[in-house]
Amino acid sequence: MGLLVVIVEAVVQAVTAVLPIGSLAHRLLIQSMLDWPRLSDSSMLAIYIGMTLALAAYFWRDVAAFAVGVGQIARGRREAEARLLLFVAGAAIPLLIVGFALRNVRFAAAVSPA
Repeated sequence: MGLLVVIVEAVVQAVTAVLPIGSLAHRLLIQSMLDWPRLSDSSMLAIYIGMTLALAAYFWRDVAAFAVGVGQIARGRREAEARLLLFVAGAAIPLLIVGFALRNVRFAAAVSPA
């Protein structure tokens, strides 16, 4: 696996991760179109960790607000940061419900395993 493959995979991950589309499907499509080898699990993990760190660095103010919000909630305060944290947590509830409801559903694989 060459450096070019890793760079292209990381760029596709970064671009598609912030859009409401599936980044994994796009990376698999590029691998298939260019007949590139599939990245190892450790390489994929490194790409995801790098993307997460980049997003945390870009949104550092929001990450800091979440940390402050945790402290405010622990002290029983409901200031702006605590409300932001509670709103984000509340927005995740429908996703958790759907994920729990679909936990045993088997979906057809989009591509054949390598």
